[in-house]
Amino acid sequence: MEEIKVTDVAAYKWLTETCNEPPSSWSRHGFDVAVKVDHVTNNMTESFNAFLGKMRQRPVIQLLEWYRTKVMKMFFSRYEKAKTWQTKLPPNVNAKVERNQRAGRKLVTIPSSEYLFEVYDDRKYIVNLKELTCQCREWQVSGVPSKHAMSCILFMRHDPIQYVNEYLTTEAYLRTYKGMIQAVSDEALWPENPQIPPLKPPVHKRKNKVFKQGKLQVNRRREPNEPPKTHKRSIHKTCKACNGIGHNKRTCKTPQTRPSHDSNELTGSQDPSSQVSSLGGGTSQSRL
Repeated sequence: MEEIKVTDVAAYKWLTETCNEPPSSWSRHGFDVAVKVDHVTNNMTESFNAFLGKMRQRPVIQLLEWYRTKVMKMFFSRYEKAKTWQTKLPPNVNAKVERNQRAGRKLVTIPSSEYLFEVYDDRKYIVNLKELTCQCREWQVSGVPSKHAMSCILFMRHDPIQYVNEYLTTEAYLRTYKGMIQAVSDEALWPENPQIPPLKPPVHKRKNKVFKQGKLQVNRRREPNEPPKTHKRSIHKTCKACNGIGHNKRTCKTPQTRPSHDSNELTGSQDPSSQVSSLGGGTSQSRL
């Protein structure tokens, strides 16, 4: 928080005074360590709307059916893809382990015991390999040893993979997507059940008037403290007559002077017959 205060005082005041959300909802250091996820998404609603796309405008039954088949295909494709992995860790987790290994080799490690260490980075951190903790909390939150912990693991010549949380292994990934979403046949093939009456649309009352439920709202409802939407580009009208902004030539209120149409002010206002005679004279002289 002190670093935020130095960078932006307004943001610091908003987080400490105006924001009613706890740090666990917007900062990684406050995440639940049992989840083993360090991903931050500011607005999950926007991500879900992007996932639905144009299907958001469909009736609810069609939307749910499309969503069911979408998730069903996603589970199957991810499970089949995971079966081809030959490593104990998924590719993205394995890449993070290798990245922390490279960063950990540049740090200074001082052992206190076979599992307790001091690691010097921009500041001093304490790493406990027995409890799987690092003072920077990255290891506890993400489940992958931080660069400080990786420095200690390499110092002891241990296998880094055994220090990765079991939730992030390929085996756990396969267990996650092994579940099957049952296929559903067409509605015309469903057996009839006379014991279940048909469900009619709901009826609502408002100001002593009874009306049926109409089309639901499609656009997302904005939060009370959410800033207004900003347009990517702003269009300003410019008047061609007075060069003013905010109106055009048709609605311009500035008095405009019209050009004069006198014959003596026009270009080429000489008598056409004189021009012809002069041209003829010039031609006759050239022939002589």
